[in-house]
Amino acid sequence: RPRRFWVSFYATTGPRTTVRLYRSRDHGRHFALASVLATRRSAFGFVGDYSGLEVASGRVYAAYALPRGGRGTPNAIYVTSLPAN
Repeated sequence: RPRRFWVSFYATTGPRTTVRLYRSRDHGRHFALASVLATRRSAFGFVGDYSGLEVASGRVYAAYALPRGGRGTPNAIYVTSLPAN
């Protein structure tokens, strides 16, 4: 039975940052975009490398930091939960 492998990361283009979640169903040989978790504009185009993933009870939980609102606003921690199928 194939094991799933999850990766999340920030993708920055200019002042726009997205948080992306990728899934592999073949032990990490190939990955496919599972979800874009969030998109924000940030003052510097880079919000940091603060993120985490956990898979439990059939769900994947992604934690990440992004600005609360538009450019120049303080960062906040967000958590998104999705089915881990």
